[in-house]
Amino acid sequence: MLPEDLQLENPLWDYALSVYPRLNTSLIALQSHGARVNQLLAALWCSATDRQWPSAVSPEIEHWHQQQVLPIRQRRMALKPELETYPQLRPLYEAYKSAEVNLERVELAMLWAWLQSAAPHLSTSAEVNIDAVLSDNSVDLSLPERAQLIKQVNSL
Repeated sequence: MLPEDLQLENPLWDYALSVYPRLNTSLIALQSHGARVNQLLAALWCSATDRQWPSAVSPEIEHWHQQQVLPIRQRRMALKPELETYPQLRPLYEAYKSAEVNLERVELAMLWAWLQSAAPHLSTSAEVNIDAVLSDNSVDLSLPERAQLIKQVNSL
């Protein structure tokens, strides 16, 4: 269920738009190991706003991700290898991609609303918040992609 006061325009969305282009390679690499990119972006925003990542996300956010975001991503990714043989499918691929971005924007809005009450104001390093999300997502903290993301974040 979506929150009543869902705000698609919010500081987390603005932050994600500003940092994602510089971090996307590392974020997508970690996503292939099970990390949630939106949660990582939210954790980085928490660090930038002196908040601590609170732990596992709310059931509503998890439900949205599982029922809305993932099915569209799976359809888009299944179509991608077909584009070489069937270039006429590119508009369908792009439509899935656009839908996925919009669904992720809703997820970021849900994360932002949740973090308003769940994230304590406590200055926490990006590395600590990244590790908290990766642990929540059952991602191995020894992955080189983790180290790469932290290096990139520290150079922002």
